[in-house]
Amino acid sequence: MLGIGVTARSSDLQSLYQSAIGYDPTVQGAAAFLRAEEMKYPEARSRWLPSVRASGSAINGHVDQENALFPNYRTDGFTFSLSQTIFDWGAFQDLRDSNLEVEQARIIYAKSQSNLILRLCDAYFSVLSAQEDRKAAGEHLAALQEQEKVARENFRLGNGTVVDVQDAEASVAAAQADEVDMVNALQEREAQLASIVGRPLGELAGLTASQALPGLFPAEASAWAALARDNSFDARIQQLEVARAHTRTLKTRYATLPTVTAIASFSRGNANYINGQDNFITGGPAASSARIGIQITIPLFDGLSSQSLTRENLALEDKAEDDLGVARQNAAQQAQQAYLGYEGGRTRVAALQQAVRSAQSSVEFNIKAYRKGVRLNSDVLAAEDRLYSQQRNYYEARITALMWGVRLKDVTGELDEQDIEQLNSLLDAQQGE
Repeated sequence: MLGIGVTARSSDLQSLYQSAIGYDPTVQGAAAFLRAEEMKYPEARSRWLPSVRASGSAINGHVDQENALFPNYRTDGFTFSLSQTIFDWGAFQDLRDSNLEVEQARIIYAKSQSNLILRLCDAYFSVLSAQEDRKAAGEHLAALQEQEKVARENFRLGNGTVVDVQDAEASVAAAQADEVDMVNALQEREAQLASIVGRPLGELAGLTASQALPGLFPAEASAWAALARDNSFDARIQQLEVARAHTRTLKTRYATLPTVTAIASFSRGNANYINGQDNFITGGPAASSARIGIQITIPLFDGLSSQSLTRENLALEDKAEDDLGVARQNAAQQAQQAYLGYEGGRTRVAALQQAVRSAQSSVEFNIKAYRKGVRLNSDVLAAEDRLYSQQRNYYEARITALMWGVRLKDVTGELDEQDIEQLNSLLDAQQGE
């Protein structure tokens, strides 16, 4: 019943997801951002690795001095130097912060993938819903047109009234307008889905007619709310933001700690180069120079900037904690809403399925009764309208319930390709337009 025509080649959620994941600019942007952020850790780590430098010079000089022994002279030589950080509180905190920053980028990337699945499912099921609306509108129109023929024939034979014919004509006209609206809505939703996957859709696999919607585990709204509170993407991102704020506070609070660096160097050159001056009087022979030691730098006074920065970062840390509380509260509320929406949707789907069967039986009864003269033509038209309305409500209820389930997985940070596979199991590749 929920589906659209038979096709040998149909697109389903899995195939469209594979197209969308390589096309969607949001996901691609998040992937690029992750690649950039992954360089933050090596950048911060480099401050803890040895730094080796080489330098050299070869300079010819001339001095204009009376009775100069060496008016022309040369300075040449080379130097190798090495430095190794032993202790740097700020560099240590930057290293910790870089790890947190990379982890944030990974969560942002995972969130973009989850959001893509959410948008894809919403667009896909919206197309299926529009297809079913159009199908139901077509069947409704065909049934009303048939009833119009019967009303005209009864009027011709003297068994009906002109009012019956006019009622039938009005119903047909309204159904034709509904069908036009359904066609336009379908085209809009198909365009939206195509814009997500970046390719033509083909025929879509429809929902199976009788398969029941799966239940949720755990079967308690509070359990899903607790999961969302700790595991939602926004909460996890904000948790890392709290940790980063604390790292920045530690960095400024102990900014006056000394930095300790091991240094070593080796130089080789003439006397001018070794002495570090233009020794144009003697020239001098070649020589070597080496040194090794520890360099300690102690900040004595920074204009009280570190104290001000510490107070600023403490306030920002409090704000990050408050934002985390808001993120957890919103996630829990959204999870509870999604859980209730899904479970309530399952109950509504079962009730509407029975309503559709009852409406179908009512149409059949009223048609038979009308032909026997027991019911009026208006009774038949009203029954057709009720059937059409119940069919649309049933299709829409299934789609709505499914989307509540997808949103529940998204808000708890657990929406992934496995859920695409599970949703795909509810589709029938032989049900197409």
